[in-house]
Amino acid sequence: MNALFVFFIPFLIIPLSFVFSLRAVLLTALVLHLIHLKFFFSSGLLLVPFFITGLVFAVLRIWKGRLEDMKRENGEHLGRLREHLQNIEKKAKRLKKEYERLEEDLQVERDIYQFSQKVAPVMKSDQILDILREALEARFEIGNAAVYLYENKFDLWLASPGSEAAFRRMLEKFKQSGEGEHDASHHLIPLRTKKEILGALMLETDNRLIGKLGDLVLQLTLGLQNAALCEAVEKMARTDGLTGAFRRGYFETRLEEEIRRAERFRYFFTLMMLDIDDFKKYNDAYGHPIGDHLLQKIAELIKTNTYETDFIARYGGEEFAIIMPSSSREGARKKAESLRGSIARAAFPIGEDITIHLTVSIGLAHFPESGRTKETLIKSADTALYRAKAEGKNQVCEAGPEFS
Repeated sequence: MNALFVFFIPFLIIPLSFVFSLRAVLLTALVLHLIHLKFFFSSGLLLVPFFITGLVFAVLRIWKGRLEDMKRENGEHLGRLREHLQNIEKKAKRLKKEYERLEEDLQVERDIYQFSQKVAPVMKSDQILDILREALEARFEIGNAAVYLYENKFDLWLASPGSEAAFRRMLEKFKQSGEGEHDASHHLIPLRTKKEILGALMLETDNRLIGKLGDLVLQLTLGLQNAALCEAVEKMARTDGLTGAFRRGYFETRLEEEIRRAERFRYFFTLMMLDIDDFKKYNDAYGHPIGDHLLQKIAELIKTNTYETDFIARYGGEEFAIIMPSSSREGARKKAESLRGSIARAAFPIGEDITIHLTVSIGLAHFPESGRTKETLIKSADTALYRAKAEGKNQVCEAGPEFS
């Protein structure tokens, strides 16, 4: 045998297996006991004592050959254990990456859900686009983006100008094909419903994130679709069905808003009141259908001769009101004269041999000189309009200082 246990009972020795050199073992055990060593190694022999309450209880004897076998076996076992631990470490790294990927995907889903919660109650497309821009920048870290809507609206959000050319190039292709466009880092995604395409979302980001933004694009499309429907209904309620100009009630609301903005930012604006001269005569002579046709043509000329930022409303009958933001007194006067001249030069055929020529009278009131409230501005513009008619019609008159 290569190993031997020898048990000691006080004054009695019981060997479990008799081997040669038993006397050496016993003597060594006695020495170990006396000097309290933990083991003894000499001449290829390892002796390990076992103590109980300070007394040697037993001695384990191991030959050198067995030690080498144990060393080899332990080495093999440690090698297998090391390989196993390495495999566990690789699996742990894969699991960590998978967990991080899943956590990232989950965070994207959370961000999209929060975006949808914010968009759902909003009925204005401009507000939806503001929410989208905030989400792209703050939650998805996308600084370069653009949105195009078929109402010829193109909002460009650029943290750096390098993406604008790529966005516009993709947009031109999209207008022809209606399909998405992609390159290495720029992407155009159609905003598509079941029946129509509302526009396109353009982003600068990597392909990995683009694949995760499908739900965001869907929520954006649904939000813009709902907003478009609400805005259409609202526009119908605010717009005069005959001329396409805004109704009087909405005009008064907008005039109050313009006064508040002008007071806050300290700028000037002009209110124009326009009335068709002798319109009742034409209406009575040719009938209401012809009168309606003439009103439509006058409204078209007003839109042609004013800016997109000007607010045009049908104030009542044959009278129109136009708010001209940030206009100087001189600039407003020139625009009014240009509009008056365009209408006077226009010909309105109403039959094979009948052509009507119309003129208009215009009154101007300037904020804040002619009034600081809705009521005083309207009264000042009306007063100037009546003076233009009283002085011969087909002319422009300006209101003086308030209450003059």
